[in-house]
Amino acid sequence: MRKENSHKAKTGLARAAWILIFCCLPASDLSAQKLWVRVTVGAAQAAGITETLEAPPEYQSSVLLGDQRAFGWGEALTMEVGIFLMPNFSLSLASGYSHYKVEGEQGHFPTSEYVDSEFETGLEDFYMVVPSAEVEIMPFMLNARYQIPLQGRFSANLLAGVAYYVGSFKSLTEWKSDFFILDRAIQALCDPTTLGFHFGGGFDVRLGKHLAFTTEALYRIAKFDNFTDCQAQDAHFNLGDQNEYLFPEFAYTIHEIDLTGISLQAGIKLLF
Repeated sequence: MRKENSHKAKTGLARAAWILIFCCLPASDLSAQKLWVRVTVGAAQAAGITETLEAPPEYQSSVLLGDQRAFGWGEALTMEVGIFLMPNFSLSLASGYSHYKVEGEQGHFPTSEYVDSEFETGLEDFYMVVPSAEVEIMPFMLNARYQIPLQGRFSANLLAGVAYYVGSFKSLTEWKSDFFILDRAIQALCDPTTLGFHFGGGFDVRLGKHLAFTTEALYRIAKFDNFTDCQAQDAHFNLGDQNEYLFPEFAYTIHEIDLTGISLQAGIKLLF
């Protein structure tokens, strides 16, 4: 039994040694191998969301939300597979994932604005939460890359490409009262798609013949502006038959999700 375990341990160590030797052979020109696979993680920026939240005629304040809200930075992941067609030029296919979120805000509405109520609540104030919004995107990219060898183990990359973006959008609008446990929430769900463009550059540092550390900065130009398939539904509801008096319907419309922004990522590159 001990001999068998010892043999297995030696076999495992031998395999690990071969893998290290394979990856860490002396560095050579990055384009010496034809195929490469690249996996990177980082952060990506998106400009924001433009939407409208309109109150019913009973309220004196009709438009409650109309400006763009910034998404800021979200997490990003990309996997890319490429092939060198010439010593310094390659084409690649890539897919990725990014996630963005903007928190909702609470708006304050005096009862005096609710001028046409058929139901005397006796409440002094109404409260409404501006929608929270969340979007996930999955791009499918075609890239053209040009490699510039630098001194030693370093090389620079320039790239440009097109992408087809598949998105998943969700917003949540809530109405609440401070005086009673009365609330309602409506969520809008959409699955938008669009085409976009990107360009940028980065650096590779060879760690071995088949392994490199890679960094990249991209500028992306894309936006979702077609939301005809959006569906609105109650997320939770606790008003009974009084909802038409306490909280008349508000019209929420999403106009645009602007994905334009910078992406910064780093990871590893395997060459074959």
